Amino acid sequence: ADRGLAEARFSIGSAGSAPSPQASPSSRASKPSPSPAASPAVPVPEAATCLVQIRLPCGREGSTSHQREFLSTAPLQEVHEFSGECLRAEGVYETFKLVLPPRQVLGDAELLMSLADLRLLPRVAFTVQLSSSDGVVRAAPRAGEQFEEAFLTDVREFLKAEGFMAWEAERWVDLVAGQVQRGEMLRLRRTVQAIFGGQRKPHTIRGWCDRVDTTPAMP
Repeated sequence: ADRGLAEARFSIGSAGSAPSPQASPSSRASKPSPSPAASPAVPVPEAATCLVQIRLPCGREGSTSHQREFLSTAPLQEVHEFSGECLRAEGVYETFKLVLPPRQVLGDAELLMSLADLRLLPRVAFTVQLSSSDGVVRAAPRAGEQFEEAFLTDVREFLKAEGFMAWEAERWVDLVAGQVQRGEMLRLRRTVQAIFGGQRKPHTIRGWCDRVDTTPAMP
């Protein structure tokens, strides 16, 4: 009897100490994989240059345009100076302003700002607005009061563009005005040549010089 009891105890102990079966891989709860970190946005590099187009209200066909590339850090003043060079090449010496389409006129404050600060990159087109659009007489008949006004305005603007001192420019203008009013063609022609030299003359003065130079006899 004691032997049977011992065997029973042994069988019970063995059954209690038996290892429990391991859970199959399919029964294990799968852990969510970590989501990849969002990649930072790559900043778009700002253009280093700006392609500028200048449209002039003058030229052989009524208007002409010029292009030049500027640094993005260049002030608008450099574009203004380039526009003045283009105008002088066409024989126009009057003051002007730069205009962004459709009608935004840029003033002195904008001239000090860079093209990047003005948000004009990577390309921009300007129209040149001449002072003649403000009522200054430019297109004039071949003779008469308007012709004289246009003639003197062209001389005055040229001297200003060339950096003459104010008193010196006025002396030249007074000399030209007197010769125009007295009809001193030969003296006026020599004065015009002394003022402009080999530079391109404005339209009104150039037309007058052509007429004088082709006149067979002058008093």
